[in-house]
Amino acid sequence: MALTRRSSGFLKPLSAASSASFLHRRPFSTDDTTTITVETSVPFTGHNCEPPSRSVDTTPKELMKFFTDMAVMRRMEIAADSLYKSKLIRGFCHLYDGQV
Repeated sequence: MALTRRSSGFLKPLSAASSASFLHRRPFSTDDTTTITVETSVPFTGHNCEPPSRSVDTTPKELMKFFTDMAVMRRMEIAADSLYKSKLIRGFCHLYDGQV
């Protein structure tokens, strides 16, 4: 279950969050036969190995799954930050926001 912040700093389920942010979502094809080729602008380099391919074939559904997973991970990181600052997580809390 994905989580989001309440104004009190605690968390509530994402499904209960305001649906206004979903109004601007673009429709995408759920047809699994549609493929998209994604290619990097700069080639990879490898040390003592063959570099991976610069292009990969994927589907819109797979890309949305990647994005959804990334968004859930980011929200959990924000929740961990909030809990750490509230002193509910002891020890160290190494966050990766702002990393490239």
